[in-house]
Amino acid sequence: MKVELAEFQSYIESEFLNNICSVKTDYSSIKYDSDKSFVNIKLSANEVTDIIYEMNSESVLDDITYVESPLYIHLLDALLRTTTYREVEKERLTPSLMFSPMVATHIKDIATKLDYSSKYLRTKGQRNDIFNIKSITGGSFAYDSNSRSLVWKKKNRSFSPINVASGIKSFGMIQLLLEADMINENKMLIWDEPENHLHPKWQVEFAHLLVNLAKAGIPVVVSSHSPYFIQGIRYFSRKEQIDKYVNYYLAEETEDGLADINEVTNDLNRVFTKLAEPLNEIMNLE
Repeated sequence: MKVELAEFQSYIESEFLNNICSVKTDYSSIKYDSDKSFVNIKLSANEVTDIIYEMNSESVLDDITYVESPLYIHLLDALLRTTTYREVEKERLTPSLMFSPMVATHIKDIATKLDYSSKYLRTKGQRNDIFNIKSITGGSFAYDSNSRSLVWKKKNRSFSPINVASGIKSFGMIQLLLEADMINENKMLIWDEPENHLHPKWQVEFAHLLVNLAKAGIPVVVSSHSPYFIQGIRYFSRKEQIDKYVNYYLAEETEDGLADINEVTNDLNRVFTKLAEPLNEIMNLE
């Protein structure tokens, strides 16, 4: 148990600069409970005090990739020169990184994976595009041996990632993670607000892509504030006949200023009603 406490504490320090508890209280907890497993992590004054869990073999993953922004693709060189609290803590720094900027662990993690992806593409070549990404965006990312960097290729032309639309980077991120086997049946993908940078039409296309990933057995978790995206997930999961495996949750503020996350799979209108409130308030011009 001491190992688990120390490991989780290390991640908290790296991800939140050791400031995970609510500003309104010095205690908190992270709970997950299902028919097959449960986790209860207790914290006090930003210190992990207890971890209670029971997992079956189906709940164990080899890895998790958390995507916060597709813009990491064109910031790749800069992010590779950063360090993390965990690296400092465990004295893993090389002399060249001793005075590097510090970032959260998940940012350095995705940068490292994208860098590996570019090397994989260079040495192994691209896999068949079984998820139809190229037909949506009209091109794909590849490794350019002359510039020794990732480029966007479309109709025999190459573009630097910085000159590629942010929406295309979102699809390209999935392409790179798939081709380097960074997401698969045992490696979860978590994406925070994937609708960012995407036109409503492409929000629906991206929702379809994520549903197809889930249909292929890849565990996917997303958070969203977009009714286009959420309805896209709802529509395509039904169309692809995997809707019984898709769950929806709504975060709601409690009276003490904290938040509960409640399952609303059978009452999804609660989500759409909440998202429609701001628009409804400004619709009447009188």
